[in-house]
Amino acid sequence: MNYFQKLRTSNLVSVFKQETDEPQSIAEEGLSDELARLNRVSGLSGEIERVQREMDLAISFVNKSPEELLADSAEDYMPDEYLLYHYGAFLNLVHQMKDKVLHLCDGMTTKGSFNERKGKKESKKGLGAVVMAKEEIKIIPGLVGELQKWEQNQQNPIAYALSKRTTHHHTRSKLTLNRSYQDYQLYKIFLRDSSVRNVLTEYGKREFMKKGIEGFKSWHSKIQTEMVDVKEFTNASLQEISKILYENVALSATENDLQTVLDAHKKMTD
Repeated sequence: MNYFQKLRTSNLVSVFKQETDEPQSIAEEGLSDELARLNRVSGLSGEIERVQREMDLAISFVNKSPEELLADSAEDYMPDEYLLYHYGAFLNLVHQMKDKVLHLCDGMTTKGSFNERKGKKESKKGLGAVVMAKEEIKIIPGLVGELQKWEQNQQNPIAYALSKRTTHHHTRSKLTLNRSYQDYQLYKIFLRDSSVRNVLTEYGKREFMKKGIEGFKSWHSKIQTEMVDVKEFTNASLQEISKILYENVALSATENDLQTVLDAHKKMTD
């Protein structure tokens, strides 16, 4: 059962139900605190779904065969640069997902006015620490434990990706600290610098090329595996968080109320 989709639909249906319950807000083009909150929560659910799809898209770009990537090399960029670009974008998406999941949990456990928190801009603590310290979050069985999986100090694929994202954007990227990657860099020098090629025997050239291509294939395979592992882990955690929220938070409406709510909403707007 896809609990995230159940929650996503329920959040959207709740917006329509609230609009039906307070038609004056629509007529006056103003939103009550509750309707504004439900809109934000529904929007966050949609944002999480978007990030999921973009993560899949990033993986699809990397899932080209190494032979295809090497054949597609252009003067403007090389295949390792292509992989680094898409892997870096993927790591950013993991960070986006973390923040949006935390905001979703915060919004769904808030009554009345709700605005997304600003993390360290709001306090000295990070967003995760602030949300997990919230009493309404702590009393929900299993929620804090699941949210902790999204902290960078954990030992799991999400934490690994978040750590790599931090160094990739702020210090020296860990994505290039790999023996296979270094072998491919030497191969690139060999391809571009005739003075290097001229000092090698034919046998040496063949070995150099073989080691470089094998290095690229090995590095490419490692990146593919890491991205898939992270995506699967984030999906599993998102499903568990969604299940916990769906079963423990009072929802204005659920996916089962969709037709009834839409019929009532249509009557109101006719």
